[in-house]
Amino acid sequence: MHSKANVVIAGALLALLFLPVFSGYSHAWGVGGSQDPVNISRPQISGAPQTGQTLSCTPGTWDQSTYTYAYQWSLNGTSIAGATLTTYVVTATDVAQQITCTVTATNSIGDFILGQASATSDAVIPTSAGAVPSGGGAPSKLPAGSSVIRFPSVKGSCFSKRRFTMHIRQLAGVTYSSARVLVNGKRVVVLRGKKLSAPVDLRSLPAGKFKVKITVATTDGRKLTGARKYRTCSRRHNRPKPHHL
Repeated sequence: MHSKANVVIAGALLALLFLPVFSGYSHAWGVGGSQDPVNISRPQISGAPQTGQTLSCTPGTWDQSTYTYAYQWSLNGTSIAGATLTTYVVTATDVAQQITCTVTATNSIGDFILGQASATSDAVIPTSAGAVPSGGGAPSKLPAGSSVIRFPSVKGSCFSKRRFTMHIRQLAGVTYSSARVLVNGKRVVVLRGKKLSAPVDLRSLPAGKFKVKITVATTDGRKLTGARKYRTCSRRHNRPKPHHL
């Protein structure tokens, strides 16, 4: 009798000891509640939506950061075969169609899938390369930087005017976010704002050849670049007049 009682007591103690462990596993495995991921903000597509360009899809925001994500690009709501990466290259058949990216988040422990949920981005409508969207929107292809960034001309054997301003022509439908100026590869100034001009000061540099490069960034992530080489002059010193005895 005593031995049976001891076995019952020992079993009860073990159950009490391991109850929190089993309870934790039951919660992790979804017993008694849903373990599906919860989407906070939808996925987003970035990149220029035009033929030949690469679009990128971010997963958006979810209630936990431990999930794994799967991607599926779709055309007019139908999955595109093989388009399961975070990036997608726009083709000619995509023009004027709706492209979306669906992200499926998976909550798992090892090989056990506890829950899944999907969220889809807003649609983008690609255009042909070089086309200008209707309604006066931004051009899908920017012109050459040399036609937008205006460098002062170089006259004479050297550029003695060591301080000058490079002007940036405003393009219809395009908003500039910043301009970065480099002199011989070294950044000298970064300007921000809608209307940009880039001052360059070469007065502290010795006489020689210098390459001035400016990179203008747009608010939609594109860039315009222009460059020109200048030769600075030594400062002239007035020579004393000879005295005649």
